[in-house]
Amino acid sequence: MILGMNTWQKIIEFIKKYQNHISTGAMVVGFIIDNLTAGRIDQFFSHIFIIFYILIAGLGILLVNFVEVKNLTSNVAQKIKIFAPIAMQFAFGGLFSVFFVFYSRSGSFLASWPFLVLILALLILNEFLKEKYSRLVYQMGVYFFIIFSYMIFLVPVISRQIGQLIFIYSGLISLTLIYLLTILIHIITQKKYFLFHKKMWLVIFIIYFVMNIFYFTNILPPLPLSMKDSGIYNLVEKRGTNYITYRKHKNWFEGYFNNSIELNPGANLYYFSSIFAPTKLNTQVVHEWEYYNKLSKKWVKATKISFPITGGSDNGYRGYSLKQNLQEGDWRVFTKTLSGQIIGEEKFRVIFTDENLNLEKTLK
Repeated sequence: MILGMNTWQKIIEFIKKYQNHISTGAMVVGFIIDNLTAGRIDQFFSHIFIIFYILIAGLGILLVNFVEVKNLTSNVAQKIKIFAPIAMQFAFGGLFSVFFVFYSRSGSFLASWPFLVLILALLILNEFLKEKYSRLVYQMGVYFFIIFSYMIFLVPVISRQIGQLIFIYSGLISLTLIYLLTILIHIITQKKYFLFHKKMWLVIFIIYFVMNIFYFTNILPPLPLSMKDSGIYNLVEKRGTNYITYRKHKNWFEGYFNNSIELNPGANLYYFSSIFAPTKLNTQVVHEWEYYNKLSKKWVKATKISFPITGGSDNGYRGYSLKQNLQEGDWRVFTKTLSGQIIGEEKFRVIFTDENLNLEKTLK
């Protein structure tokens, strides 16, 4: 169905009048869609969505700046000037939402909250700064952050490897891709590019170094790995391909508010974890046990156990470690990569009892 000129004019006038609300709504819709559709990080369908959004956002940046620089007044140019920013806002909303979903699934919030807050801050700032003339600098900075955030887990999924070298490759690929985009920006904007290219590259390199700092200080969530399940138990047994966990029964509200576990003196304690990794990605993870020393008021490392995991299972790769010679008090167990990134964390309090524990059995 072809819309008439009067209909188009009414649509354009409506969009101009409510542009701020429409662009915000576009991002919210993108956010909701990706929260509902984001599946496994190694699923082809998930990457199709991300690449589609990245292409839409990149095309939006090119079109918006092209129309502005050329100062075009044709009907087509006016439609591009109105609809391209909305499409770009929708793409940014979708990308930030899917990244927030994937990155929040991976790692400990206490360790990774600066990066997660950064994602939300960029989403909000995109609304406040979009009207500034220098928005090309902001757009390219956000776009580089998006590309880098995507390469961080795309390269491991494709290469089936994780580690510092893979992260460095991800950064170099991201810089190469943003450089190719700046060439196109240079071609279509010319003088405008020369006005802002120094600021643009300064912002890009600041983001690049901040992301590296986040990674090497273990703030960045360890995508594509993520914790599917974890817990502290009185006993864990492996029977064939299944795991049986034993722990004293607690009602759901007790389990939520009370992180203590009762233990007979001299008994062992078990930490069970189920970690998702992409198909055919094999690596090693570490269970790091620590207890809180009340005298020094510090956490003290007690046991460190590493073991291999194999990717591909929807429920994650299951495994456990045990701790002997425990003492009463506060404990925590980290699940980490070999480079120290935190996949998950479990805090609990050990309480000794001489009572006969009525343990509940659960199949994992």
